[in-house]
Amino acid sequence: MKRLLALFLVALTMPGAARAGLDVCNQTPWDVSVAIGYKADLWTSEGWWNVGAGDCKTVVGGDLKKQFYYYRISSDDYGFEGENYYFCTTGQAFTIPGDTDCKARGYRRETFSELDTGEAVQFTLNLTAPGRAPAPAPSGDVDIQSNMQPGQFGEPFSVRGVFQGCIAGDGDYFCDFHAEGWRWIVYQDGRTPGDIYDALTRLPTGTPVHATGDLVSYGDITTEAMLRGIETLPPDRFEQLLQDMQGRWISADDASSSFVIDGSERINLYSGDYMGEEFLRVAETCDDAAGAGDPVLIATDPEDRDFPFCYGILRVTASLLELMYLPGGNILTYVRGN
Repeated sequence: MKRLLALFLVALTMPGAARAGLDVCNQTPWDVSVAIGYKADLWTSEGWWNVGAGDCKTVVGGDLKKQFYYYRISSDDYGFEGENYYFCTTGQAFTIPGDTDCKARGYRRETFSELDTGEAVQFTLNLTAPGRAPAPAPSGDVDIQSNMQPGQFGEPFSVRGVFQGCIAGDGDYFCDFHAEGWRWIVYQDGRTPGDIYDALTRLPTGTPVHATGDLVSYGDITTEAMLRGIETLPPDRFEQLLQDMQGRWISADDASSSFVIDGSERINLYSGDYMGEEFLRVAETCDDAAGAGDPVLIATDPEDRDFPFCYGILRVTASLLELMYLPGGNILTYVRGN
């Protein structure tokens, strides 16, 4: 099946017991800003708290006194679709009493989503990338092998790849990884043993893995597989380069042009609008240009597998990414997004 890449935040919430307050933890690869709403003497809205990728911020301190709060997310990388709750906001830091006559008072009127804390004194709102559930912290290396006989569901395989994540949808639950230029999909349908599937749900995006199983079916660039075994691996030099490139990058020539690398997938954006998705892998050379670069980044459009783009990787630092488009030789420079 094809993943629908709508640009919105999936929010998963959970109570906590370590300390009081309302925390927002950003488990996406992008920086976000957060505004909240709540009922005081008047309905009140406050913002913005800037929460970097991988960071957490406390937006309400002390024991929570209310069951319901409301929140809005702002990001340069995708749009937020709130529910039918409206509060006043501005582009700067604000505390605004009242939720009516926003425009007449010089504010914007924007949608928020409801957050039910269950009357807990502490609550954490976890923000995740589109469609992805947040992975629990890894508990160490994984090496699970079943005694199932090869070939029960299709042609046996053994591949090394990069884990992408797990998705829970309308009746379809699956995890996926990228290997050998393909996207491998593993459904939670009983064919893959439960302990192996559970281990997948706990792996962070970008984890190198060795997977064995049976090839159930395949398409142009995706395969459906069942797994007999899964093992986590230390990254090789190509996987390490891909890990170093994770996150948001902005073109040095056009600040409106950017992309986000999340695992082995690149989401392309222009002025914050979604422009498409590509599957990524780092390799020794381009398939049709041996010796053109070492190493190279190969980007494949899921809709057009026959014509991948290939880039020589010239430089990767904490703040700079420099690629050479092959075979043309154009130098493309990107700076790390804040």
